[in-house]
Amino acid sequence: FCLSRGLGDVYKRQVIYSGGDDLFIVGPWYTLLELAYEIYDKFAKFSNNKKSLSAGYILSHPHTPSYILAYLARDAIDRSKKGGKSRICMFADEIEPIRWDTYREQLNLAIDLINAIEGNKLSRSALFAILKEWYRYNRDVNSSIGALRYRIKYILSSAKRSNPDAKNVLEELDRKFSENYIFLGLPLKLAELATRV
Repeated sequence: FCLSRGLGDVYKRQVIYSGGDDLFIVGPWYTLLELAYEIYDKFAKFSNNKKSLSAGYILSHPHTPSYILAYLARDAIDRSKKGGKSRICMFADEIEPIRWDTYREQLNLAIDLINAIEGNKLSRSALFAILKEWYRYNRDVNSSIGALRYRIKYILSSAKRSNPDAKNVLEELDRKFSENYIFLGLPLKLAELATRV
């Protein structure tokens, strides 16, 4: 139920700064996804859901200087706060800040996608085709959600025809996609990152 590949990766995270109400952590991208939600969840329980928590998540080259990471993280947090209270901003230029409950749902959908790809139920080329359609929808003001739905259903039905054994998994993904079209960029992008060879 975790994107992390092993416990050893968890110990590669490092707290760079912790003071006041700020926290700056660096580490492997897939461990920080779960950690962000864990911090939110524990904070929400601690404050009885009376306080909000905003977060910014950035992805960078491992050799990026920490002062640049801090600047980018601050920008992501500012975008998160502009989106509303208790949100996380990821892939700032591509995906709007989302509420924490939606974030958890999207992480779960990303895990389902990763499992489908690693289980040879969905090809990476189909994943890229869906991601391309999501980008088209997201960037074209004239594009409609109906067109996006149609294109994704077409890609998944093609995948079902080429891999009949994957029918149940692909139908389940289609059902989950239909509940999440607006936020679909996040799990698609995470699945693409996690399944790179």
